[in-house]
Amino acid sequence: ELGSVNECSPCLGGQYCGSAGLTAPTGLCAAGHFCTAGSFEATPDGSSNSTGGVCPVGHFCPQGTALPRPCPAGTFSNGVGLGAASECSNCTGGQYCETAGLTAPSGPCAAGYFCQGGAHTAEPVDGVTGNICPAGAACEAGSAQPASCSAGTYRNQTGGAVCDECPAGHFCTNGVYPERCAAGTYCPAGTGVDVQACPPGTFGAASGLAAAAECTPCSGGSYCEAAGLSAPSGPCRGGHFCTVGVSTATPVAQNLTLSNTSCIAGAVGGVCPVGHYCPEGTSVPLACEGGTYAGNEQQQECTGCPAGFYCPPGTVDPTLYPCPAGSFCVFNSSGPELCPVGMFSNETGLQSVDMCRTCSGGQYC
Repeated sequence: ELGSVNECSPCLGGQYCGSAGLTAPTGLCAAGHFCTAGSFEATPDGSSNSTGGVCPVGHFCPQGTALPRPCPAGTFSNGVGLGAASECSNCTGGQYCETAGLTAPSGPCAAGYFCQGGAHTAEPVDGVTGNICPAGAACEAGSAQPASCSAGTYRNQTGGAVCDECPAGHFCTNGVYPERCAAGTYCPAGTGVDVQACPPGTFGAASGLAAAAECTPCSGGSYCEAAGLSAPSGPCRGGHFCTVGVSTATPVAQNLTLSNTSCIAGAVGGVCPVGHYCPEGTSVPLACEGGTYAGNEQQQECTGCPAGFYCPPGTVDPTLYPCPAGSFCVFNSSGPELCPVGMFSNETGLQSVDMCRTCSGGQYC
């Protein structure tokens, strides 16, 4: 027998002794509570006369707990009375919980990484709670998941916080690497799916063009009918001329402008003018050679000057140049020929030397 109350043993931590005269503890401290030595109730509330209390924030208390256990790293708890580690909250996505016993996350996930939930470091690499940001995506600070690079941007390395702007002359649609802009098109910086075609009247022979100004105006003697060409469509049609930037095989205005929506500003081309000829593929109208003329527009070749007239270069109307008296003009004459010695003519329009008259007797020529 004990001689005094002082010889009674205090109830063990994690247990409680709920009545007097006990020979053993009554039972285990209830889950969600902790019982220090000498506890007399299974669910102490932490009042002044209580030996134990409700499990505090940042901790959990299974049945029979003497001292609260901290929620493990990667978790936190901002509520009281947790009875098991499984009741601690996984660290929020986009944040990390570095140490045990936290009542709130430690802070945001580091830039260049993503934290899916339950991360215990700002730079997780386990692939379960998070990882380094992959190529083709960006992870700003506090990311729960990688954000795929949008069209017009890319990221060809891991660990990126932001995606890079697609460089000029390229387009970016796969998120990982730029692709060179194809011939016939151009790509300003930041181009995604909106690749631009070289406009009608131009072509782009090279790849990697960055602006419309880098497209080449259609070459002389050729036309560029459609948008997005890598070479001219073909030669200018006979009877027309195509000097530069023409978008049709049969231009009609000599100085084309944007009012003709199929042509570029400053384009030059048109119908072959009188006094000139324009075979297929002409860049500049060709003046009719001496002995020929072009009385109509759109001629592909000049007409031979009729006998009885002469045609200087660029002649439009041979009747303006009748063969003068004392001379004759055969077919295709570029200038009058004088009647030979011993012959004369006082009439105009002679067509051959036979039409010159022999000098009369008693006279000389």
